[in-house]
Amino acid sequence: MSILANEPRTRRSAPNDSVSLYLRDMAATPLLTREEELDFARRIDAARVASMMQFAAYPAALDELASIKQEIVEGKAAIGSYVVGLSQEEGDAGLRDGMASGSVIEQEDSPERQAAIVAQLTRIDEAASALREAMRHEGYGCASYRRARRKLRARLATLRFTARTIERLTQSLALRRGGTHAQDAERPHDGGGYAFALPPALARRLLVRLQVIDRGAAGARVRLLKGNLRLVVSIARRYTERGLPLADLVQEGNIGLVKAIERYDHRRGFKFATYATWWIRQAVLHALGDQGRMIRVPVHTADSLSKLSRITLDHVHRSGGRPTHAMLAKKMGMPLDKLRDLTNIVRDPVSMETLAAPGSDVTVGEFVADDDMPTPEEVTMARHMRRAVLAAIDQLPTREANVLRLRFGIGVADEYSLREVGKQLNLSAERVRQIEVMAIERLRGAPGFAGLKDYVSVNGH
Repeated sequence: MSILANEPRTRRSAPNDSVSLYLRDMAATPLLTREEELDFARRIDAARVASMMQFAAYPAALDELASIKQEIVEGKAAIGSYVVGLSQEEGDAGLRDGMASGSVIEQEDSPERQAAIVAQLTRIDEAASALREAMRHEGYGCASYRRARRKLRARLATLRFTARTIERLTQSLALRRGGTHAQDAERPHDGGGYAFALPPALARRLLVRLQVIDRGAAGARVRLLKGNLRLVVSIARRYTERGLPLADLVQEGNIGLVKAIERYDHRRGFKFATYATWWIRQAVLHALGDQGRMIRVPVHTADSLSKLSRITLDHVHRSGGRPTHAMLAKKMGMPLDKLRDLTNIVRDPVSMETLAAPGSDVTVGEFVADDDMPTPEEVTMARHMRRAVLAAIDQLPTREANVLRLRFGIGVADEYSLREVGKQLNLSAERVRQIEVMAIERLRGAPGFAGLKDYVSVNGH
């Protein structure tokens, strides 16, 4: 994994020897048994809970957690970035069946479940406020403080927080471990809490404990990751004909595997590989949609293209000939016109610089109309209209002609308001409006106006 992980994600291909070396290293890693998977998953969960229990004693971390909750409520952060689920979510018989269709994943992001998570975050915030009050009135270590801390820990245990949350709270501890002066104890903090801090020695010990817990969790994550790299490769190989090299597909699949490790709940009853397969496949498909083609294809359309390719190849192998559109439409279960649209997507895009014909100096781009440029017909029509308008205005009295020219930018650099025209001609705005109306009425009765009626429309006159 280390080879692909250290390469920039924008790199579109990798040398064959690098891929081969990666595959050899991966093959040397033994597969995990079901018991080992469960053991590593339990270690990760235990480390997550242990870290959050440590934070229950540190007010700055609680202020940071309150800020996270506020960001989620205001829509500035996604819930999944900081909380992956509720702790009391037991499995049932239907969960394993739902994994294949992704319904379990959809349930994880359901509005009802997210509302329950926000409600728990609110309860945690309330318990943290009670802890602050106990510290403010009776000090650290008093009986009311210990009761408030036990209640807070119980509420923290109701949620499964992400590694990102723990990292952010740990950073708040590292930044503020210098302690707080007594005179600042009741100073409001920017996040809405108070500037309480633990004694420096206790804060340092807390930081060391968090680092030890994190190292244990990181080791379990790495073992779970390495033990499932073959699963990533097996899934990535299915999509090698979709526009991205295998190295890129494996790298994207590894990202999906990391997300699966973060969100996996071993208590729900299904194997880790079953759960990870969905995340790996989605990561690969999204990468194909974003990077696999010059023109992005939505994920659901990419799935239809894969199905179409499988049906076509199966027909060729069985009959020796290519299927007709009608046959494919029937097997795909879609209308014929929709299937034709789907087959057109398969065609590679053509560069605008491609020569229109062999030996020709003309490119394809020269035959493509520019929608921002007027057509020759429009240019000719505009020229005739301008001549007709100027000829009609020249028939008007001088003052009326000048008013129309200034009001509608005819022969001048800009269009002017009634007030601006009045200033130039030493007239009131109302008088300018009257002259404008008279001039337009006079134009309507002038010879040749019939040719201008399609162009003249002034304030409904």
